[in-house]
Amino acid sequence: RLALREHGLTEAVTPKDGAAVAANTNMEVFFHKVRDGKYVPRAVLVDLEPGVIARIEGGDMSQLFDESSIVRKIPGAANNWARGYNVEGERVIDQIMNVIDSAVEKTKGLQGFLMTHSIGGGSGSGLGSLILERLRQAYPKKRIFTFSVAPSPLISDSAVEPYNAILTLQRILDHADGAVILDNEALFRIAKAKLNRSPNYMDLNHIIALIVSSVTASLRFPGKLNTDLSEFVTNLVPFPGNHFLTASFAPMRGPGQEGQLRPNFPELARETFAQDNFTAAIGLAAG
Repeated sequence: RLALREHGLTEAVTPKDGAAVAANTNMEVFFHKVRDGKYVPRAVLVDLEPGVIARIEGGDMSQLFDESSIVRKIPGAANNWARGYNVEGERVIDQIMNVIDSAVEKTKGLQGFLMTHSIGGGSGSGLGSLILERLRQAYPKKRIFTFSVAPSPLISDSAVEPYNAILTLQRILDHADGAVILDNEALFRIAKAKLNRSPNYMDLNHIIALIVSSVTASLRFPGKLNTDLSEFVTNLVPFPGNHFLTASFAPMRGPGQEGQLRPNFPELARETFAQDNFTAAIGLAAG
């Protein structure tokens, strides 16, 4: 929804009347035009548990995604990295790569791939690792960036989440050019402190959406800095292997609260560099 608003699109994925010209300038970075003025996201949705995708298809965003860009299989990975990587992943990876190849054919001047996944569950960790490997093999010269959500004991569904995360981090190290790490502990803390309520997954997803939107804004709107993925690597990654990044966001507002407050620059700078606003629970002061 955030990307739709930023680019002046309705939930039927058609341009809003009177949308700002700037909103449409680089729209085809994330969307491609299909017919009757309708746009479709350049996205491939993959999950071994069909429940989440079924909720998207049955909700008010059902018109947004092309059916051919969705891959779902059962019975799932059962929160097991090895099952997602070796068993269920091997059964579905060729289909996933065919869908990705089809999406690539619709692009002009492909820069690379953005991958959003959780590294605590079986699908996002095991299958996500396999997709990373195959992407690197199929597109060795293209950039791969991930937005990787790490597990936390504050919000945990399984005791094996730390193992899934460790196994996945090695694949991100080997095959990605950059990774923005977001962990549920930091997201939970930010949501509780800034949104003034007991957080749920919708609140955490709202924060993740803000981070993804902010990081990719320079790719989607006119500017002079970080206008393509290669420039991201040049400016943010000092040398290969040292490409795990964290993010900070200010001012943090809840859904529907955007634009209610107008903080000044010193306040923004103070919030941005405050430890409590970082999306990974790491001790920056310790180095």
